[in-house]
Amino acid sequence: SFQPGTFTFNGQDITITANDTLNGIAAKFNAVAENTGIDATVIAIDATHYQLSFVARDTGDQANFDLSGATDPDGVLDDLGLSAPVDGTNAMFRLNGVQIERQSNIVDDVIADVTFTLLQETPDAITPY
Repeated sequence: SFQPGTFTFNGQDITITANDTLNGIAAKFNAVAENTGIDATVIAIDATHYQLSFVARDTGDQANFDLSGATDPDGVLDDLGLSAPVDGTNAMFRLNGVQIERQSNIVDDVIADVTFTLLQETPDAITPY
């Protein structure tokens, strides 16, 4: 069971009841995801252990979020066992020796009429400038 109450994240109120399941809590986050910018998913770690995961809808370092910044007068988030956030990173690549950085892995503004889709990190990771 969870601490019942309401907290506010990115201007959206989310109310948790004592009988909510992790799937129910994820559904409540996803119901306001258009406004908060985050999606919630339940991950099955094994047959008896589950974890609630939050992911930004946008990509890159400007989409970083931290639920600890929520207004939580009822202490609802304390019972969810939130771990430290994982910061997003921007896509970085080189084109003809020029380092380029973008918020997304789909880049269509470097060369006219050309779209790059970056699929994976290369073995020689680019050092941020």
